[in-house]
Parts: sequence; C-alpha cells; structure tokens
Amino acid sequence: MGSIFKNGAQTGAFSYLFNDAAWRFSQLLRSGVNAISRALTVVGGGGQVLLGGALCSTVAGCVFGAPIATLGASNIQEGITGQNGFARDGFQALFGEKTGDLAFGAVNLGTSVTGLGRVAILSRYEINKRLYVSRKGDTIPDSGEEPLKMPTP
Repeated sequence: MGSIFKNGAQTGAFSYLFNDAAWRFSQLLRSGVNAISRALTVVGGGGQVLLGGALCSTVAGCVFGAPIATLGASNIQEGITGQNGFARDGFQALFGEKTGDLAFGAVNLGTSVTGLGRVAILSRYEINKRLYVSRKGDTIPDSGEEPLKMPTP
C-alpha cells in the first residue's frame, strides 16, 4: 500500500512540474516578451516620427516625411495601449481585417527600410566644415611662470 501512495505522490509532483509549473513559466515568459515587444514598438515609432519630421524640412520632403511620421505616431499608440493604432484601423477599414493588416505591415516596413536606407546628401560646405578651427589669437602665450597649483585640503 505504501508503495502505491509513494508512486502516486511522485506522479503528482511530476505532473505539477511538467504541466502546471511549465505553463506558469511560459505565461511569465510570454508576458515579458510582450512587454519588450511593445517597448521596442514605442522606440521604433519615435524613430519614425523623428525621421518624418526631419524629412519635412522642405515641402517636397514632407511628401515622404508626413506618412512616415504618421505611421510612427500610430506605432507609439499601439506600443503604449497594446491595441491597434489609428493607422492600422484605417487600413483595416479600407481593405478588411486580414488584408488591412498585411497592407499596413508592408507600408510600415517599407517606410522604415526606406528611412534606414536613405543616403544623407551633404552639401560641400557640410563636408568641409570642421568642428574646431584654431586661429592665431586663440592661444595664450607661455609666460615661463610655474602654473598655479590647487590648494590641498
């Protein structure tokens, strides 16, 4: 009789270990991954907003910058709330839920890759501009005296 109870206790312990504890661990891991994913969505959306704003320095640049900034703001909303952002909702209203998600993902990815792959064109002045320029009167001539020493406490 004692051996049956002993085996039953071991079976119950293994059942808890491999089923209940594993399920709880997977839930904890899933919630951590979800939090990291949402944080990265907010950071990426912030980058899109900054890129879109930088592109809007000219009217022609705003043709590309405004949609990028708008998608970035929607990504920030999705990352903070965990719900669909306004841009994704708009795509879903136009194309249906599945097709709208695919279209939103394609446009979002396309604008992100375009922004990352964009080559910054620098003017000749910006390339030749130095951070520090030394001039003849910028320095103090050495007087030959010993430098001042800080008093010790």
